Amino acid sequence: MELRCQYRLHGHVDDGVLEIACRSRFCGKVPGVVVVHRYDLATGKLIETKRFRDPVKEEPEMGGGQVTKRDAPKEKSNGTRDRISLRHP
Repeated sequence: MELRCQYRLHGHVDDGVLEIACRSRFCGKVPGVVVVHRYDLATGKLIETKRFRDPVKEEPEMGGGQVTKRDAPKEKSNGTRDRISLRHP
């Protein structure tokens, strides 16, 4: 059985197990990743947590990793350029 409101699927119940998608970053939710918690309905205890890739949220790579004009460093007024950070947020 699906648990949903008018706009969104909130969870799924099947064979005494409640399965919900978590949106907390503390559980590992980041863009492109789905976190699913499974609970035993009889006891309320967490059975497992799984993380999956979310193919709908992934963005295709553009230009094989090349920097596009939009992403290129902006030139400062003193003629130097800003550095690009390669760290992920």
